[in-house]
Amino acid sequence: MKKTYVLDTNVLLSDPTSIFSFEDNDLIIPMAVLEELDRHKSRPDEVGKNARQVSRTLDDMRSSGSSLVSGVPLRNGGMLRIVSIDSVVMKDMPVELQESKVDNLIIAFMLRLGRCGKEMYEGFESAILVSKDINVRIKCDSLSIKCEDYLKMRGTDDPQKFYRGVEGVEGSEETVNQFYANGKLP
Repeated sequence: MKKTYVLDTNVLLSDPTSIFSFEDNDLIIPMAVLEELDRHKSRPDEVGKNARQVSRTLDDMRSSGSSLVSGVPLRNGGMLRIVSIDSVVMKDMPVELQESKVDNLIIAFMLRLGRCGKEMYEGFESAILVSKDINVRIKCDSLSIKCEDYLKMRGTDDPQKFYRGVEGVEGSEETVNQFYANGKLP
């Protein structure tokens, strides 16, 4: 059955080709996500590069003659839409989450879809938010919003094997010299 996924900014920033990773399902990118992409595009690192790549991809789709608001067909059979978040969405939010952070706007949008989807956003009422942000997923769960992690780039489901950066290992001076001489250690 075809699904509708709403993409959080962090999915696009971690994998700029993610819009082509959802098989034949439909995608929604909230306008607030475009604003976040815009804030990151001038960064000189991988995040900035990914933000620029996503923007170029969306611009190419737009220039092909399709409307991002009405929906652009994706090569895998789904449709991509850019959706503006209605200004009244925050009224549905718990008081603790009423600060207008982008994460909270997207969560409020998801709440609104669940409550008013048939009237305001035809076909989006069973949308699933996709976010790499653990706290967003926890907030969604506490509000009964469907939310999933973006797993395409994950190499393992075992948290003990997640990449954690550089690990320091202590050794003797002799061990270090052996490493530099041979390029490896037994």
